[in-house]
Amino acid sequence: RYAEATASLRGARAAGIEDAATPFFLGASLLMLDDASGASGEFARVIGLGETPYLAEAHYYRAKALLRLNQLSGAVAELDRSIQSGEDPIKSAARSLRDSLRVLRER
Repeated sequence: RYAEATASLRGARAAGIEDAATPFFLGASLLMLDDASGASGEFARVIGLGETPYLAEAHYYRAKALLRLNQLSGAVAELDRSIQSGEDPIKSAARSLRDSLRVLRER
């Protein structure tokens, strides 16, 4: 029900609710709806808010959105940031994906 979540989160934003959770979950919903560009923008908004509980995951999921947009270098950079700011399990997942991407980039 990601389309419904997207509509609700956009409604929350229009009503002035703009904490870190709103763009984070909107970005996640857009990513699940295959709107990588929109998702990337929402995760960038979360990142722009600075230290929030969503920061490391926003970097990680923005990397996934950038991969869908064929922006490999940007994705690797976001994964590096996720590793620097995150804790396990997101840190381990980001490291594993980043290492896999580096292997692909070297081929």
